[in-house]
Amino acid sequence: MLAREEKVKRKSEYFVYTPSTQAREMFFYPLVTGHFFYEKDYFLHRESFDSFLIMYIRKGSCTVCSDSGIYRAEEGQVVLLDCYQSHAYYSEEEWEVLWLHFDGPMSRKYFEMIAEKECSVITLPNPVKFEAELNRLYQLFHKGENIKEIVMSGYIMKLLTELVLAQEAAIGNSQFSGVIEESMAYIREHLCEEGLSLERLSSNVNLSLYYFTRLFKRETGFTPHEYIILSRINNAKFLLWSTQVPVKEICFRCGFYSESAFCNTFKKWEGMTPRQFRMKNKTSKV
Repeated sequence: MLAREEKVKRKSEYFVYTPSTQAREMFFYPLVTGHFFYEKDYFLHRESFDSFLIMYIRKGSCTVCSDSGIYRAEEGQVVLLDCYQSHAYYSEEEWEVLWLHFDGPMSRKYFEMIAEKECSVITLPNPVKFEAELNRLYQLFHKGENIKEIVMSGYIMKLLTELVLAQEAAIGNSQFSGVIEESMAYIREHLCEEGLSLERLSSNVNLSLYYFTRLFKRETGFTPHEYIILSRINNAKFLLWSTQVPVKEICFRCGFYSESAFCNTFKKWEGMTPRQFRMKNKTSKV
């Protein structure tokens, strides 16, 4: 549809999509997508528009305002905006944008992974690739092609993945590049060792206990101790399910210092003892 908004040039187009119930429950889905050419002094303010917004700045620049601050986006950059919150954007110059309002069950989680606040302006290592992916989705509507919701979900997933990787690359330029990945690999390698402690892990990457714990929790959702225990429990579950190795031997194979400690920890995490877990899964395999 041709845009009729004030200070939006007439050649601008947008397309509205109504997702199915299945898409709303399972997929990422578009709500509105467009290719707009803005005139000078365009201004938009909304209290909310229940969705998330991706804007790729093709030409010019704009200013974006949210509750968390004011951000400047230049040509070739991407704006990711939480439109559930109050927001505005404007420019004193002409600018061109490919944009997409989207949502889905995992959209909030992805947004929080990419943007620490209500808005993020992202510099991409390969903006041409991102623009092509966003344009591919737009062209589905522009050309009136048959649209499969799972395919559109895949396109949106690719866009979000590019934004996640771009943010990780930006963080990766800091002195703490790869710390968590390195620590997780170290845990996997030394999982069965009794002395796998927080002190050892933080020392291995030359960080303080406090900062390392905070960083690990932020990146994985677990404290280092929780992650070690969960990894050991998962290893034990696999051995209980796939072998007849005695519980006591599994205990020591997985890095626990006593059978009672193993059984108590296993029950705390799984709601049953190792023997009960083995019997339950033995029955289900029959």
